[in-house]
Amino acid sequence: MPWKTALYADHEALEGKLAPFAGVLLPSRYKSNRREYRSARTTCAVADWGHHSLLRMSGPDSRDFLNRLLSNVVPPPGQGCHTFLLNIQGRPLVEAWLFATPEEVWLEVPRAQARTAVEQFNHYHFTENLKVVGAQHTGIILAGPRAEKVLEAVSQGERPNRPYQATKLKVTRLAGGGQVEVLCTRTPYLGVEALVLWVPTEQASRVWQRLLHTSLKPSPAGTDALEMLRIEAGTPRFEADYDENTLFLEMAPPDSYSETKGCYIGQEVVARVLHQGHVNRRLVGVSIEGLKRIQGKLFADGKEVGRITSGFISPDYGPIALAYIRRENWHAGTELVTEKGTPARVHELPFRKG
Repeated sequence: MPWKTALYADHEALEGKLAPFAGVLLPSRYKSNRREYRSARTTCAVADWGHHSLLRMSGPDSRDFLNRLLSNVVPPPGQGCHTFLLNIQGRPLVEAWLFATPEEVWLEVPRAQARTAVEQFNHYHFTENLKVVGAQHTGIILAGPRAEKVLEAVSQGERPNRPYQATKLKVTRLAGGGQVEVLCTRTPYLGVEALVLWVPTEQASRVWQRLLHTSLKPSPAGTDALEMLRIEAGTPRFEADYDENTLFLEMAPPDSYSETKGCYIGQEVVARVLHQGHVNRRLVGVSIEGLKRIQGKLFADGKEVGRITSGFISPDYGPIALAYIRRENWHAGTELVTEKGTPARVHELPFRKG
């Protein structure tokens, strides 16, 4: 049974087309997924970020502890990074977008990985002075070039001005009066300017309504529009493009690991592949001509060379997908065909630059 977010009733009131997405019941769209996508590209879209969860790690040993576990260098307070917790075979257990503040470290993770994250952190936690808990917050994302203007219209406090920065601010003039403190993070996940408001769950509906009823009128957007943006950005998604059986370097975004960092779980496997060998396949972009059902295997010269993991019909690029392609065929411009014989071509990620 898909989990319902704190905004479920709000989506019903807006007649959102509710459907399971990453184990969560979310609107796939409201009126038009193309218009919602266009809002995120040109003005501002607001969406339920309920398929992601927030963890809070506090205590003086938090940063050192995480640095011994994660694939990327844990930065000082005021900064953050994209990173993974791997197993000893170099396969991804938890993806995290990390935000370090002077008081704690916040980790945004896919909701389907949240329990695994807490279990793994507790498994490796021995004498360190720290504590990790699941934050009782609901995520609401503002995406688009006017996202900061929308946030400015409803809040007081310093807003994050660079990726992976987190600040606390207050959303003001809520319906019925009052204000609420939220954690605001800036994320590059969708390839557009985007701010996530992590709102205490019991206040999520009031903040959602406050955002929708500003004079700037951001458009509510569903998961279809978010997926269009994500795939254009070349961002893999857990259970769609990778799982615990995937070799990390087959799908790892370049910003998610350090090639020079010292020991961490799975580091020996990663270093061996980087410096002594190579992966036999890799997640790349694929553009497809006129295909409406974007799935299945990919071929070159009659030989199977890859498979599509997730795809969508982009309003700007047509049918596009993320796909695992074998080493000899993964170079940009390589001509492929689908199972139906439809022409396809390998595309460098991200699809849209800048």
